[in-house]
Amino acid sequence: MMMGTTGFKRIGIGTVSANAWHHIVFVMDTAASGGSGALTGYVDGVDVTSLLDDTKTGSSAFTASILYLAREQKPFATGGFYNGVVDDLRVYDYGLTAANVSAIYANPK
Repeated sequence: MMMGTTGFKRIGIGTVSANAWHHIVFVMDTAASGGSGALTGYVDGVDVTSLLDDTKTGSSAFTASILYLAREQKPFATGGFYNGVVDDLRVYDYGLTAANVSAIYANPK
């Protein structure tokens, strides 16, 4: 979830299998849609963009917003954080292509 000055942008992929490692990638083009961002998602190397829950409230552009990882959809709820492990978190200053995501998934090191 990204918090902006007048709202939030929530991105979800639904449910993935429990008790297993998953490679999850979100690529956001912040210049698209007037700064609202165009989003592409991948789970275990597969494009799941059509399954994304990409909700925006307010009028923020979300180009320099606070980013919450693995947080409940209620932006101001007490608690609501992910109860699990995040390993090998990477944030890039450029958008990954489908080929980049496939290569990282195939060889994560």
